[in-house]
Amino acid sequence: MYEWEMAVSKEKLKIEFTGDLSGLSIIVNGKSLYKDKVNTKNKDLSPKQKKEQETHSVISKFARSINSVPVLKRVWDKTEFKRSYRKFKKTDMFGSPAPGKVIPFNKIMGVNRKVNQKTDHPTSNNIFVPENREYLPIYNAILLQDELTVNVSLIKNDSMMEFSYKEQMVTGTAIISSYGPKKICKKRFEIFSRWQTIKEFVPAESCQFSFPLSIKEQEILKKYKNCYLFFTIVTETAFEYIIRCFSSKGITSSLKDYPVSPVHFTNQPVLKKAEVK
Repeated sequence: MYEWEMAVSKEKLKIEFTGDLSGLSIIVNGKSLYKDKVNTKNKDLSPKQKKEQETHSVISKFARSINSVPVLKRVWDKTEFKRSYRKFKKTDMFGSPAPGKVIPFNKIMGVNRKVNQKTDHPTSNNIFVPENREYLPIYNAILLQDELTVNVSLIKNDSMMEFSYKEQMVTGTAIISSYGPKKICKKRFEIFSRWQTIKEFVPAESCQFSFPLSIKEQEILKKYKNCYLFFTIVTETAFEYIIRCFSSKGITSSLKDYPVSPVHFTNQPVLKKAEVK
């Protein structure tokens, strides 16, 4: 009977606190019933620390997107890497990695920390494949409502690039980052990746890759003003042994008329009109 009355009294017991409750803790019979959780995550951070925190968030999202592409993950996994960007090895890119090396995600993070960043979206300076790559000219990339088509030129110095008989597979990867929300939005940018593998690759003057977009990705692109395209191709043997990779710099374009009008990406320099004096 006594225990039942105590149980009833506990249910009816009400305790109210007023005023500043920061740091409040309630302990009964040696057991902690309540302890105020003080949020110290952004407390007393300097402007430089806040900027570094925001930049880290951008880099990590960019790195996760790269790491989600199997062939790019293998490229970073096979790359010799030291934590200092200046000590980044540029020899024997696809050699066997020594045991205990940094995992691919951390390699991508380490390299991009040394790049001049913006705190709200990736920029053309972001590195999505190792530095010892060959430049890849994109002469036509079109974003339609439900598909991204990239045409790659395989002409270099007025002659076609030389491919060995071992380069039997080519994988094209596109990383798309939309930024600049049209309306108030929690996310300042969003990023996703697409890739396509062409088996039994036959070298020609140009190579075309097509990346279908899901309905969700189309809705994402509609929310933003601008978009970055990062593109690379990786050549492999039939046994998925990476030989080399070609890449372009990040190319930006406006999403103002998307999806009504096609969005064109080009890395050719824009000629400015001469000023009339």
